[in-house]
Amino acid sequence: MGEQEKYSDHDSPEPLHYDEKSVPYDEKKDYLGAEVTVTAPFGEAEDLDIAYRRRLHATEKDILAAEALLPTMPEDRARRILSQIRKMHKHDQNFDLATLEQITEFLDDPDVREHPDKHAELILAMRVEAILCTENSPYAMVRGSVDTTDDMSIPALTSRVWIIGILSCCLGSFVNQLFTIRFPSIGIPSSVIQLITYPFGVFLAKVLPDWGFTFRGKRYTLNPGPFNRKEHMCVVIMANVGMGSPYMSDIVFVAALPQWFNRDYARKYGYQITNTLATSFLGFGLAGLARRFLVWPSYCVWPDELGTLALNKGFHNDEGTPIPGPGKKIYTSTRMRLFYITFVCMFFYFWLPNTFAGFLTYFNWIAWIAPNNIDLANITSIRSGLGINPWPTFDWNYGFALTTPTFSVVSQFVGMFLSGMVIIAFYYTNAYNTSYLPMMSNKTFDNRGKSYDVKKIINENSLFDMAKYQKYSEPWMAASNLVNYLFFFAKYTAVLTYAPLYHWHELKIAYAGTFTQAKNFILRRKDVKEVDPDAIGEDVHYRLMRKYPEAPDWWYFFVFCASIVLGVVGVEAYPTGTSGAVVVYGTIFALIFVIPVGVVSAVAETEVTLNVLAEFIGGMMSGGNALSMNFFKMYGYVTTAKSLAFVRDLKLGHYAKVPPRASFIVQCVGSLICAFVTTAVLNWQMSFEGVCTDEPKFRFYCYGEWTFYTASVFWGTLGPARVFGKGSHYWTLLLGFPLGLVLVLGVWGLQRIWPKSRLLRSIHVVAITTGAYWFPDTLGMKWTFVVTTLLSWNWLKSRYLAFWSRYNYVFATAMTAGVSISAIVQFLAFTFTDVEFNWWGNDADKGCAAPNKCKRFQIPKDPGYFGGAPGTYH
Repeated sequence: MGEQEKYSDHDSPEPLHYDEKSVPYDEKKDYLGAEVTVTAPFGEAEDLDIAYRRRLHATEKDILAAEALLPTMPEDRARRILSQIRKMHKHDQNFDLATLEQITEFLDDPDVREHPDKHAELILAMRVEAILCTENSPYAMVRGSVDTTDDMSIPALTSRVWIIGILSCCLGSFVNQLFTIRFPSIGIPSSVIQLITYPFGVFLAKVLPDWGFTFRGKRYTLNPGPFNRKEHMCVVIMANVGMGSPYMSDIVFVAALPQWFNRDYARKYGYQITNTLATSFLGFGLAGLARRFLVWPSYCVWPDELGTLALNKGFHNDEGTPIPGPGKKIYTSTRMRLFYITFVCMFFYFWLPNTFAGFLTYFNWIAWIAPNNIDLANITSIRSGLGINPWPTFDWNYGFALTTPTFSVVSQFVGMFLSGMVIIAFYYTNAYNTSYLPMMSNKTFDNRGKSYDVKKIINENSLFDMAKYQKYSEPWMAASNLVNYLFFFAKYTAVLTYAPLYHWHELKIAYAGTFTQAKNFILRRKDVKEVDPDAIGEDVHYRLMRKYPEAPDWWYFFVFCASIVLGVVGVEAYPTGTSGAVVVYGTIFALIFVIPVGVVSAVAETEVTLNVLAEFIGGMMSGGNALSMNFFKMYGYVTTAKSLAFVRDLKLGHYAKVPPRASFIVQCVGSLICAFVTTAVLNWQMSFEGVCTDEPKFRFYCYGEWTFYTASVFWGTLGPARVFGKGSHYWTLLLGFPLGLVLVLGVWGLQRIWPKSRLLRSIHVVAITTGAYWFPDTLGMKWTFVVTTLLSWNWLKSRYLAFWSRYNYVFATAMTAGVSISAIVQFLAFTFTDVEFNWWGNDADKGCAAPNKCKRFQIPKDPGYFGGAPGTYH
């Protein structure tokens, strides 16, 4: 129900604006660009009021809006603000380095104070920069997608939100859970939800009657007016919650089905729903408690979410004002015109790489030259090698990105390149017997080069059997997998070191706010909401959001604590063989990592997955109980991942000015819907004939669940001590833990020695260690990321900032949405009906024609295995 009278979505207060200079263009044409003669937007004279603007990394529109506030920003105030800006963004790769250097000159050069007339251009530029940072955002990418004004009369939680949001959440939960065990799988991303829900919102705005009532001076009605941007964002947030299939489904499948652990308790609905609700709401509560660390601060950008905001802005507040762009043209197209054109083109193009010409996805042209050459395949193949290929794909779904900052993409590429050199060294020196296995594989092998059969080392109760283990084989891994683990270990110490070392100032402010809030709550003091306008820890978006009643921390804390209790009940009330304490230990794990991992993700858009560390610690604690290890992983790693997913949506609501309590409600309702829908679907799935076997109906092979089961036995039953402990082959890989610490401290030290080095400042150690992961990416795929990112973020953004700000994120979102919708249509048309197109373009050699020949050394016939003899295993 809406809480206000009918309104127009375009009646909101106007943002700071200016009288645009006339730019000649043909108003009779509606096109993306036209060749014109551009009049100088700032006039002909290069006086002070014009020249200083070249120093600013901002669009003309943003600069002119800031100039209107110059009387409120005297030089002394600018110095106070910019001193905080420098302290906060000193290590921030998203903040323009040239601007940071000018701030340093403005603050530290005594000549600027002594001779202000001589430095009038710099002083004026810095006053405007201070306004941009406090009245807008310090980042150009945010300024281009997020409005700096808000109309509090626009309703957010309306009848349309409940109708569309609940339906889309149910649909997303049903489809994503149903097809998550199918190969190939199919899903509905949030960009598609935003696209398809908009016309439904407009439709309901036209057909719903204006029935309602007035209570305490407020009008509550079924139809409060046009479908608005806040309603739309509430729908997206609710649907986003339903998009993620709960991790509990993997545990249920593996514990319940007869081909795995075959536990009867896992089929009980109470066990399923209590643990599903516990993990979902544990992440939800933790996300709310982490808001002052990961949502409210301006430096927590979450770049990927800007695409959703740009599309939302296109739907509800689009503009087609003239802006200069490539080719010396003026572009007048709106965001949505570009979106629809791009979407349609990608929808039809994606039929080629996805169905009719698969070689466009893996353009493995170098390996085709000699398909049986093992060394060529190892180096150049996209599927079975490193993928060193100048252009390896023409499939947007695999190798392109426009939403991640350059420093992050390049750092990830550097990490993958360096780790690739280590892989080559391991493989071609036969380190750890890797030459007997494929160079690139994420599987675990036995000493005969076959996939490791975990059932050969466990008894009828699924517990470790030493006699069977000694008779069978030790686990062996390919060179690529060993390097993956090495850098996984390095990544975990790197992220714990990086966050406090590089973001201590920001974290200190957040911790101080947390302690103050807790003290006020305990002492029953009223929370003081006055915000210092010069305290740049909170930008204009935070100040606007403070006008709404906040969702109190105790709400989230109550959800958090209740979820822990529910989790303990879900573990203890059933014969899981696991102590409820594992829920507490897992929660402590999440509390330790959620802030450092969240800070890195918010700044660098780099995903730090904690599954390996959770398996490592859980395996050490479980004492050979695989199911116990799974519970620790679920309540540790999954809680952290869920929490950060909720944080992303909270940031969406923060940027879109959705009232905090509305965000709380839609996330809470979405979590409930997702839990009950997915639990019902997974019970239905388990009734399918042959589900998760070699011959299932509807291709429900459950490849992910098989991997989950193998990891359960590998880490939980066999245990990390046998794989990585002292005396094992792989104990030296534990050097990855100190390696991560050394890398962070080393780069930090070099940056302090050469603080003006652009190269050193762009290095992000956590992104480097994250980029070293080789599956499903290869070096070639990362290379296309680098090329497209440099084209967008470095060439286009530096030359045509206004053009880039308007179109970059919308273009990226349109490409992704086109791929998603096209994939769904092709799935229903061909894959679901088992229609295949067999020809060279779909069956082109992927690099190594015969899998058994993709090994440098063949297994010796005598004794028929490699490594230690049976009976001598660690």
